[in-house]
Amino acid sequence: MSLTLKLKQEYKSMMDRWERGHLYYHLKQYIRTYTKYPVKAGLKKYICAVLAIARVGLPITSTLLAWLTGVKIDAAHSELKHLASLKILESMPTSEKLRKYKLTKGFISAVYSKLSKC
Repeated sequence: MSLTLKLKQEYKSMMDRWERGHLYYHLKQYIRTYTKYPVKAGLKKYICAVLAIARVGLPITSTLLAWLTGVKIDAAHSELKHLASLKILESMPTSEKLRKYKLTKGFISAVYSKLSKC
């Protein structure tokens, strides 16, 4: 199976988990605990895309997020910064010009690890 096909399949799987409520419920609890912001409906596709990218094992970049969600790279970059402000992502130190992100440990333990049980 090609990497692009696997990535799209994981993205669809995360969207299905959101629709069934498992992902949304755990995310809502996490955001209530760690931030003061509510969950916006517009974050759905970005959070699902970020989780799919992480699940495949790739670093989370604005280029990958833009490709998977169908938005421009600038919009994807601003959404990544927004997810970092919600303590879902943290920046990875890199010597490259392209900024990379990874899931925070708190998010992994509170949301990501519970998805495998659903």
